[in-house]
Amino acid sequence: MAKKSKVKDGWGQHVEHHHAWVAIAGVIVIAAVALYAGFTRAADTRYNFVARGIVTRVNDDKSFDISITHITGDGVDDLRGSVQTFKTEPATKFYKNTAGKDKRVTIKNVPVGVEVAIKGVATESAYVVKWLRIHDRSFTVVGTLKDVDRGLKEYKVAVTTSTYRPGIYNGKDVTMNYGGNTTFTSGGVERNADEVIPGDQKVKVTGVVTDHGKWEITTLVDNYTGK
Repeated sequence: MAKKSKVKDGWGQHVEHHHAWVAIAGVIVIAAVALYAGFTRAADTRYNFVARGIVTRVNDDKSFDISITHITGDGVDDLRGSVQTFKTEPATKFYKNTAGKDKRVTIKNVPVGVEVAIKGVATESAYVVKWLRIHDRSFTVVGTLKDVDRGLKEYKVAVTTSTYRPGIYNGKDVTMNYGGNTTFTSGGVERNADEVIPGDQKVKVTGVVTDHGKWEITTLVDNYTGK
């Protein structure tokens, strides 16, 4: 095996020792830079957030203005009841939830006016969305008709099953509004609103939940006999 040549420098030290110290110093510098970068990223992240709201604007830079209607955990003071701009990234995941099932979609499927659930990171300079789910706000509810307020045009329905956020509303009482465009039927025959009288009978109701959480009835089937 060939021996390494060791040439002494002006200080009387072998050159190979100098090279070793240079290599060690390089490793220390790289580690320090990586550690500093890690601290910088950690400092830039203020908190993670989970929220729900209505999309009020879709911007050209692929960000969204969202009116926050609900938030849990961190960010309550910053976001609750506000309209904020939320940035997206190439890695942001988009879903659409219909009848309780998630389907992967793209950013192009997020229009103004939809309700969305979002998860992301608040930094010192922006709110960044990592995950977004579009909620279909149309509903089909089967339940029992409990009460009515003719002045406010409201029915109270004890929900057995709901296609809209079933994990929250199944088994709950929900107040729903009717109007001039609502269709009432019973036994296949169209009825007037005042002919639909609560009596714990089974009903099937379809409609849409508005931006402000109002359940608007499109059709109500009185004395429903299906599942």
